[in-house]
Amino acid sequence: SLSAINTANVLAVTGNGITLNGSITTTGTQTYTGAVTLGSDVTLTASSITTASTIAAGNHNLTLVTDTL
Repeated sequence: SLSAINTANVLAVTGNGITLNGSITTTGTQTYTGAVTLGSDVTLTASSITTASTIAAGNHNLTLVTDTL
């Protein structure tokens, strides 16, 4: 489970059952290699965002702010 992260350079998350509970901002890339579930409304901000599996939003909103998907 990840809570709010701000100002990390690069973020790479691997696992089965990644839960995002807050917005994440990086100056570099974000990579998620497992299934992602939103635990709250989430904004992902990065130069590039890559997912290798599903994103389950449920009743939550996902906002992507990026140059490249």
